[in-house]
Amino acid sequence: FPSHDRTTEAAEYLDNRKVLELVPNWYTSTSIIQGMDKRVILPFYDEGKLVGYNARWTGEVPDKKTAKIIASRPASFVFNLDHQSHLRKYTIVTEGEYDALTLDGVAIMTNEISPEQAKIIEDIDNEPVVLPDRDKAGLKLALQAADLGWSVSFPDWPSGIKDANDAAQHFGRVATLQTLLS
Repeated sequence: FPSHDRTTEAAEYLDNRKVLELVPNWYTSTSIIQGMDKRVILPFYDEGKLVGYNARWTGEVPDKKTAKIIASRPASFVFNLDHQSHLRKYTIVTEGEYDALTLDGVAIMTNEISPEQAKIIEDIDNEPVVLPDRDKAGLKLALQAADLGWSVSFPDWPSGIKDANDAAQHFGRVATLQTLLS
């Protein structure tokens, strides 16, 4: 970021979201193109190779023409796949990257699992547990997961908590994981 204030703002944003320490390398930019100087950049890796990114606005988005998130990734990419292990009993499947980081799960980055993503997740060889966002789009994902024969979790969180990252901000990461698995 071009100034210390922007760097501090980005770090505070990530810390408030409880994801700052979960990624070894967050990136920033000084480019004003598409407001990149006001975003934090989460790199996407596949087998250790950089394959894309998510650039998220850190403050209030100034207008409806400005995208909150700009992303570039391969088709059918599954975020955080490199951190999964067949030694685990479950793979937590979320819509968003920050949710996946929060739970050390994977993200499909949409509310619809592509056939290729489903195969990739099933090839991890443990039980997928889908944690949909609490909205209409999340319901679509939950129904699709059920059609795939995957478990779907609906934790008993208070209203106003939309997803795993929101829950972790209120209850902590461990409590969030415990409630979704129970």
